[in-house]
Amino acid sequence: MARGRLERRVVVGIDLGQSCGYCALSFDGAKPARLDSGLWDFSSKHGGGGVQGLRLDRLLTGYILAHKPAVVACEEVTFLQRGTAAARVYWGMWRTVEMVCERLGVTMGGVHVGTVKKLVAGSGHAEKEAVQAAVEKMFRYRVKKLDESDAIGVALAMAARMDWWKS
Repeated sequence: MARGRLERRVVVGIDLGQSCGYCALSFDGAKPARLDSGLWDFSSKHGGGGVQGLRLDRLLTGYILAHKPAVVACEEVTFLQRGTAAARVYWGMWRTVEMVCERLGVTMGGVHVGTVKKLVAGSGHAEKEAVQAAVEKMFRYRVKKLDESDAIGVALAMAARMDWWKS
């Protein structure tokens, strides 16, 4: 019997930003499996905010169609000192992810950055490098940038929330 979309335990994790980490993790086995991960470059050399949104829409749509996740999870952050421009980029991207998920009928949720750090690295105040080290050890895979390991951490945290995985 073919497995339905909701029965497939795949989570797409996204670390939103100009260097946007993404991943697809499967939780069908005893341990999580990394199906794919990497970075999308949304730096200003590729155009302004509108172009970034259009590119994210196209890339994420293709990614969701390829991996058929049950849920897409984004890292929730608080902007205290990064300024208006960073907040504008982040929330514009968040809204794009919401629209893509709505259009494709995929659940979308957020996971607070402190929750990700605590679950993956053992402390809600862990440095990004500690999250990277924990992810690399767990998957025996060397990430390209910290944003990629953050996306993997986001997917792990969402899977834990759904009771698909325990750290």
